[in-house]
Amino acid sequence: MILLHELQVLRIKLFEIAEARGSLTDPEVIAISEAADEVIVTLQQLHKEEQAKYNTRCALAVDGKTESAAAHTLAAEGLQAAPFRD
Repeated sequence: MILLHELQVLRIKLFEIAEARGSLTDPEVIAISEAADEVIVTLQQLHKEEQAKYNTRCALAVDGKTESAAAHTLAAEGLQAAPFRD
């Protein structure tokens, strides 16, 4: 949530500075844009990691290795494991 807020602040600042300077190639506009890019990349990496964890939990639940723990985790997230099919 902190990163999303930071991105929103950078987005507003980017818009304001670009409008005030009248240029998207102003060095300060570019610096803010680059900072926003870094936050976006970090958010994408975090999302990718969370997706990988979720996929692992689902696979374990289907496989039955940690059926009760994984099923409990999925249930807490409001989901059900898909039945295993060959």
